[in-house]
Amino acid sequence: MHFRSEPTPPPRGLPPDRRRRALLLAAIALVVLACLRPWSWVSFAALLPDVLGPVGWRTPAGFTCVLCHLLVAMLTLLDPGPARAAVRDGSLLLVTAAALVLAHRWFLGAGELRGLEASWTLAFYATASFVLLALWLSAGQLRSRRA
Repeated sequence: MHFRSEPTPPPRGLPPDRRRRALLLAAIALVVLACLRPWSWVSFAALLPDVLGPVGWRTPAGFTCVLCHLLVAMLTLLDPGPARAAVRDGSLLLVTAAALVLAHRWFLGAGELRGLEASWTLAFYATASFVLLALWLSAGQLRSRRA
């Protein structure tokens, strides 16, 4: 007489979809926080003390990033609803638009502050990293839906 062994219990923790949603919301929060810091600066100790540029969200690229990611957060919170496919497509579109605007800003350079050449701060690079993370997570949500 053969007895069946007990089936293995499902792994604990969040399911992959919910884990990806939580990571996406965390990435969005980090994008918004990184946009609260200046994106460019000039440091010439002999001429001027540290001169900081405008706060990230006050630039056109930063404002676009913040608004797109806040809309993605709203759409992500609506994800379990009946319009799941449209929500995921819209999230990917918004994050892609923010990434393209930020890439264009990076291509143009940091510009000048008070007549001196500026460079990017760590906040700008953090924003770019978190936008790429959000783009990867949004694409992963779309892939998981189609699988």
